[in-house]
Amino acid sequence: MKRPTARHGRGNAAPGARHLLRAGLTALALLPLAASAVVFYFDGAGGRSITLRVGSANAAINAVRFTVNNANVAPSPGPVTGVSEAGATGGTPAGGILFTVQTNRRTAVRVLADSSVGLSCVGGGCGTTVIPFDTIAWTSNQLATGTTAGQDIQSGRFNGSATQQILSVAVPAGSDSVLVQNTLVFTYDNSTLYPSGNYRGRVTFTAVAP
Repeated sequence: MKRPTARHGRGNAAPGARHLLRAGLTALALLPLAASAVVFYFDGAGGRSITLRVGSANAAINAVRFTVNNANVAPSPGPVTGVSEAGATGGTPAGGILFTVQTNRRTAVRVLADSSVGLSCVGGGCGTTVIPFDTIAWTSNQLATGTTAGQDIQSGRFNGSATQQILSVAVPAGSDSVLVQNTLVFTYDNSTLYPSGNYRGRVTFTAVAP
């Protein structure tokens, strides 16, 4: 399996500039969804910053594997929960991937997911088959309650678009920062019988702040 590279970025921008941070989530299907632990940090003018983290803080490769075999193939196939591998993600439950978004001196932040390119066959006899990313959903843990309920990453699924919004949060009145942390546990629908083999794809996450 090709190991995705964890990347780190830092840059400066003029006041009022639109800031974008991108992080990757790579996937293997039918041995699907492998996730790269990626840390991005952006430091703008006036001490303003955004931190977007996907996976563990030590930049290890956090693979999430869906193994579809035996009873998961026939006669009554059911959804397959991914299991994270190769390094702790720092989240709970242990099989998930920890997402962290933190801002300083920012009024709002959004996170978009680009899952427009599906999971392609990379070996094992599956030919040119592509599995769309809308076959993968997630359950979000550590959801906020009270006055901040709903202002974190909710449970959902990839929709195959390039600009799917999975988070939109505003900094609370009287504060100049916000921290969002959710552990996402991914599930493969397993509702369509695809040719046996190994599949791989990538979802890109983009943090956007005004």
